[in-house]
Amino acid sequence: MKTFLLLLSVIIWHSPVAQDYIGDSKKVVKRKMERYMESNHYKQYQFAETDTSIVYHLREEKVQHVDFRYRIDPKGVCFATITSSPCFECVDKTLRSVLEQKRYGWKQLSNSTWISDYKHSLQLTITRDEAGSTALEIRKMLWSKRLHAELLPPEK
Repeated sequence: MKTFLLLLSVIIWHSPVAQDYIGDSKKVVKRKMERYMESNHYKQYQFAETDTSIVYHLREEKVQHVDFRYRIDPKGVCFATITSSPCFECVDKTLRSVLEQKRYGWKQLSNSTWISDYKHSLQLTITRDEAGSTALEIRKMLWSKRLHAELLPPEK
C-alpha cells in the first residue's frame, strides 16, 4: 500500500503547472513539455500535434497514466490546458495544488468550477467521464470586468 501511495504521489509532485502554459506559444509549450519528460526520465509517452492542439500521453509504469492536452488558438498561442487521468486522487491533488497558488485569487463557483481574479481571467473546471477518467481544465476567458464581477460569489 505504501508503494502505491508513493507512486500515486509521483505524478502529482512532478506534474507541470497547468496555468503556466497559458499564453505560451506552441513552440514554448512543446519545449517545456519535452524538458518535463526529460527531467523526470520519462520515456514511455506519445506525442501528437495538430494546428489547434498538442497532446502528450504519459504511459510510464512508475506513475499513473496521464494525458496533457494543450489547446492552441489561431495565432499559435495556448489558451487552455487539460490534464486527465483515470486516477481521481491524482487529479484532485493537482487541483488542490493549483488552488493553493494565491496569486490567482481563485473563487469557487460550484463543486466543479472556479474562476481566478480578473487580471488572470482563468476558469478551472474538474469533470469525470463515464469511463471513470477525471479531467482538470484551465482555460483563458475573455470576460469584461462587469461579467467577471457578476460571476463572483457574494462576499460572506
